[in-house]
Amino acid sequence: MVSCNSIVKDAEKQLEKTMMEMAKNPDTFSITNVKVVYESETGVVLQFITKGQNGFGGYSTSKCEYYYQVREDGAYEAVMDLDEDDSFNERAEGMLEMVEEFKELGKDAPEPEEVGDTTLKLLIDLWGRKVE
Repeated sequence: MVSCNSIVKDAEKQLEKTMMEMAKNPDTFSITNVKVVYESETGVVLQFITKGQNGFGGYSTSKCEYYYQVREDGAYEAVMDLDEDDSFNERAEGMLEMVEEFKELGKDAPEPEEVGDTTLKLLIDLWGRKVE
């Protein structure tokens, strides 16, 4: 995992820490193919693959996304298994379509450049936690 941006580095470090906490058997666990799929001044989305022993003693591989956002009161995170239709980019595209519909109706909506951070915040608020 290599990056020049400090928020990406922070996210990568926290990803490793969080996934090791969640691993059933950390000795068999690995994270591979990490790539940044979204980055802003306050947030990062990383896609990656996990491999390791599951709760039944077998081994499994999962494609996941890690959401990391720095807010005024600290850092927040969420981890989700990834299906083809629920990636961050798919969700952000759906959010952008809704923003455009709201604007056409004359309603308040975030600006298009804010959609990524707004989507990230919603996903973390729904499925995430504050980093301790």
